[in-house]
Amino acid sequence: MKRWLLLISLCFWSLGADALELRVTGQILGEIRPCGCEPGQEKGGIERLATYLKEHLGKDRLWVDLGNYAVEPNPQGQLKNALFLKLFRQQRLFAMLPGPAEFSMGKRGIAKNRLPYLLTNHKGELAFTERIKHRGGWKFFGYLSPELLSQGTHKTQLLDGPQALIKRVRGLKSAEWKNLLLFRGNAAELQQLTDSGLFDQILVANQAILEEKQTFEETAGGKKWPKPPIKGQGVLRLDLGAVQQKPTIDWLDNTVANDSSWAKDFKDYDKKVEGLFMAFLESQSAKPDKRVYKGSAYCVNCHPKAGKAWADSDHSKAFSVLEAAGRQYDPDCIVCHVQGMRKGGFLSKELTPELQNVGCENCHGVVAEAHAQDAEFKKNRKPVTERVCTTCHQGSHSPKFRFETYYPKIQH
Repeated sequence: MKRWLLLISLCFWSLGADALELRVTGQILGEIRPCGCEPGQEKGGIERLATYLKEHLGKDRLWVDLGNYAVEPNPQGQLKNALFLKLFRQQRLFAMLPGPAEFSMGKRGIAKNRLPYLLTNHKGELAFTERIKHRGGWKFFGYLSPELLSQGTHKTQLLDGPQALIKRVRGLKSAEWKNLLLFRGNAAELQQLTDSGLFDQILVANQAILEEKQTFEETAGGKKWPKPPIKGQGVLRLDLGAVQQKPTIDWLDNTVANDSSWAKDFKDYDKKVEGLFMAFLESQSAKPDKRVYKGSAYCVNCHPKAGKAWADSDHSKAFSVLEAAGRQYDPDCIVCHVQGMRKGGFLSKELTPELQNVGCENCHGVVAEAHAQDAEFKKNRKPVTERVCTTCHQGSHSPKFRFETYYPKIQH
């Protein structure tokens, strides 16, 4: 009788696996909200993701994340990370593969956050981190490549390689359960883990930095493993029970409403960022003036035609766009709307009004004094190439950017 009950139980586990769905994110890179530079075109943000997760999670729908949500834990970075921690806890994240960004906070930082970290190839013990999780007939494992924590002069022995993981998982293999791996590593490691035949599904972390450089699947051993979009701009949707159905991406565009319950959090965030900015300005007042940027007015005295072309362009109005979006105190945004932020240039609209907006020195470099002493401008001038433009015109900040169509608008 007990044997029959066991068989019935295993059948129900199998049915549970058929019903299990995943919502997958990763490589959010601290993007708490769209920048606002392209109204109607932007994607992602905590407020939209919160709305999406409230509508799409449930008993048989789990949220997993492939890591690298965190940013450098400087004062503003800590504010961003705190918003993500609230989201993860509020929406009951099922599992997260910690990435290099999370490890940059140190083992104590990982323990302090108390997120549902999943990392199978860790050599020792890591507080509040599991090696295996179970749900609906599936075993979940996590693999982070050792080489991602051992770069340059920083060496660590915290993680095992693919063969050690394979040995560990093989010892846990059972016919009643299917295996799923959260993976962040290189192509050779993915190939080894695929060839082992131990994993029925592998979710691969997208390691792109720019949206235009990302892909949404990785091929290994004749199999295509899915990857979620970066910067939280979309959510990978995967039905673990479907044999033929392909993974899909739900993009968090302007058809997804912001979760209004987050309005106060972002208002508080903006106020604190403004406070940090004012404290930065105060700290600069006690230092000697080392500004090297002159501002566009310095150039247009001798180049009136170029000055007219610049005045008629959107570059000359860049800071007002920032003010309209309410981001004029946010260093992450200011840097692309002024000249020389933190490089011997812009401090504030009040202290350095001549350096607000995108001006001559953004594109041509800081050459004003040298040019004034050398009539052969081309010897000093920085050529305007696509690479110069994509310092700011990239990804979600400028999704429609094409050098061949944008450059003629400012050419002079």
